[in-house]
Amino acid sequence: MVSQMSKSPAGQIQQANMPQYDSIGVKYDIVDGLPFKILEARNAEAVLRPLLPSSDRILEFACGSGYYTERLVSWGAKKLTCVDISSEMLNLARLRMKDQVASGQVRFVQADGSKVQSFAPDQSMAYHDTVFAGWLLNYAKTAEELEHMFRNIAANLRSGGYFVGVVYPHTDAAGLLHRQSLYGKPPMDRIPPRNEWVESVPEQGWKLRIHFNADTVFDSWHLQGSIYDEAMRAAGFDVANATWRQEPVENEWKDRLNLTEEEWLTWKACPQCVILKVQKL
Repeated sequence: MVSQMSKSPAGQIQQANMPQYDSIGVKYDIVDGLPFKILEARNAEAVLRPLLPSSDRILEFACGSGYYTERLVSWGAKKLTCVDISSEMLNLARLRMKDQVASGQVRFVQADGSKVQSFAPDQSMAYHDTVFAGWLLNYAKTAEELEHMFRNIAANLRSGGYFVGVVYPHTDAAGLLHRQSLYGKPPMDRIPPRNEWVESVPEQGWKLRIHFNADTVFDSWHLQGSIYDEAMRAAGFDVANATWRQEPVENEWKDRLNLTEEEWLTWKACPQCVILKVQKL
């Protein structure tokens, strides 16, 4: 229950994000058809699909309304536990996946994804073969909160298993400033999602305000790549062999988005996200 959620820094950020998603609800599904989301899902499939045949137990954090839940099943997930902090989002996900819920293939759990706890059906730890999180880690405001999240992921993942996450690109402070400059000019200032760079988090990253449209707006944090590296290392992941996948974008997107050559090059150079894959030691 909400009243029982962690009061740790990571738990506080999860609680803070719960009402914004409860209020957004079904409106968030507008994201599904956006160009960046189509490319994101294609990249996620390329990383996840090879892992699923050998993964009997999958855990999905930040499942939302079931966008990736539905895809994980279609890509071969056998048993899937899905976690989200928003009751409204979980209601939508259960409706979307009602047949798989009825068969026992998919189960949904309302919980704080940053608080270390078991999400296994038998409450054991290190239970899952693969853990996936589409847009969870971007709610960590600081290195401490990010480490909390990675420790929870690691606690639920068996040794040798993989974590796959949708995250912002791995970059340093200079790279963040470059991305900020790109999002301040065409076409990044008009193609959704529009990223408003609200304020700097000294020596760590930036707070962003993500605008999909006038009704769908939420806050997010783009931390430096070194912060991610240290959080993963502290949680017991093989940082040296982590991959950050950004699939090349075909030229057809230039015409689909009606971009000039300069705008097209800017859009290509500024991906909204990449797919992180890292193994637990």
